[in-house]
Amino acid sequence: MKRIFLFSLAIVFLMGVWSCNNDTTKTSGQNQQSAQTAKNNQSPDKGNVSQTKASQTNASQAKTQAAKTTKPNNKTQKQQPDKKAQQQQKQQKQQKQQPPQRNQQQQKQQQQRRQSQQPATDDEGIVIGNEVGNDIGDFEDYSPDSTVLRLSELRGKLTMVLLWNSKCSHCVNENKKFRAAYEKYHDKQFVNGDGFEIYAIGLDKLRDTWVEALEKQQYPWKYNVYVIDSWKDRNIRFFGIKNLPGTFLIDEDGIILAKKFDGNELTEMLEGYLKK
Repeated sequence: MKRIFLFSLAIVFLMGVWSCNNDTTKTSGQNQQSAQTAKNNQSPDKGNVSQTKASQTNASQAKTQAAKTTKPNNKTQKQQPDKKAQQQQKQQKQQKQQPPQRNQQQQKQQQQRRQSQQPATDDEGIVIGNEVGNDIGDFEDYSPDSTVLRLSELRGKLTMVLLWNSKCSHCVNENKKFRAAYEKYHDKQFVNGDGFEIYAIGLDKLRDTWVEALEKQQYPWKYNVYVIDSWKDRNIRFFGIKNLPGTFLIDEDGIILAKKFDGNELTEMLEGYLKK
């Protein structure tokens, strides 16, 4: 009986121990699950961490690439003005050292203008110009029969240079007085010339009207010339006349004795220059 009683006690004891172990195992498992859940809630999983790191890496790489692409553009933008400035400096140096052909032509034209504005002088230092006391210089053009007639051919004579237009009524009226003076003093001896001559320059718009006027009037002087497009001709502008007729009286050497006179004044001057 004692054996049976002890065996029963042992079975009951074992059953109690087994039940305690099961409870402990369950409790520990639940605690582990709760701890794992809390851990999972507190820290992200490895997949999310890796994805986050990858996204951060991609973002940093994108920023780096953008910075790289931006920097060269800034460099090129900074370098471009420098290149332009250098090119401008080179061009300025070249212009100073070797002026272009156009500038050279302009300089030549300016020099010619300055030379034309500055009065020239002859061998004796007399100024060539259109004022009293100046050397009137030489002049040439074509006669009605296309012969070249030069003013210098009349050197040695007292000569009147006449600029006129056959359509100018005042010129035609004054020519009548000039004719009378020419016929009276043509063969006379003067203190500043051997005889009196007229060198007449026609300024008609059309050559035909000038030729017709000469044929009609039959002026006694033989030195008649015509200038085409006269008011643009630099040799005509040299005389500086603004009203017609334009008159100059020059001595045997081409020196201007008087200018801007009419027929009556011409007669008085010729009478005064006669040899006594």
